[in-house]
Amino acid sequence: MAHLLALEPVETLDHYLATDTGGLGLKRAQELGPAATISEIDASGLRGRGGGGFPTGTKWSTIASQAGETRYVVCNGAEGEPGTFKDRALVRANPYQLVEGVLIAGLAIGATETYICLKASFETELAAVTRAVEEFQEAGICSDCKVTIVAGPDEFRPRLTARETLRYFAELHQVADAEARVDALMQRFEIGPFAHVRCDRLSTGMKQKVSIARAIVHDPPV
Repeated sequence: MAHLLALEPVETLDHYLATDTGGLGLKRAQELGPAATISEIDASGLRGRGGGGFPTGTKWSTIASQAGETRYVVCNGAEGEPGTFKDRALVRANPYQLVEGVLIAGLAIGATETYICLKASFETELAAVTRAVEEFQEAGICSDCKVTIVAGPDEFRPRLTARETLRYFAELHQVADAEARVDALMQRFEIGPFAHVRCDRLSTGMKQKVSIARAIVHDPPV
């Protein structure tokens, strides 16, 4: 019988690869290719565990079918819901399974970068995920994959101003002349100084702010 959580913590890549399933999902996805991998995920009936139960295959196929070539995978392990320990339980038990999962997702949608986000106070989990990514890369399993581990704030902030969002992206990507670019983009997109980004829903406004945040990284310098 398979268990979602390992009966004993998996602490090395060798240990993970010696299990019945370790590494096999990524190997199979590489054999199948992106489109067939998404078809398999769709046929499996896999759904999101965030409450809405959205079909994973539908989400991946929607992203993969977009015309834009710059795509990201973001794994949210920050546990914003009060009183939960679900993300930390998964990471502590087997960080390698988490990393393999995001690598499969990245392969399937053609992602250029992958982000794994945890709270800065999750020191044990940050160390475990960092170790897992490094071991995958050193073993040559994903030597060319780009995985960024983000240590975020502890407090839950459901609303950020557009300026705060742009500053965050500028700092994350070490953009030169960040303040000047933020000011230029605020004017370009006609965003007021106190405009907010709602983080609890994907509204039209949020889609616009995502486009703006992408522009601060990829547009020519102002």
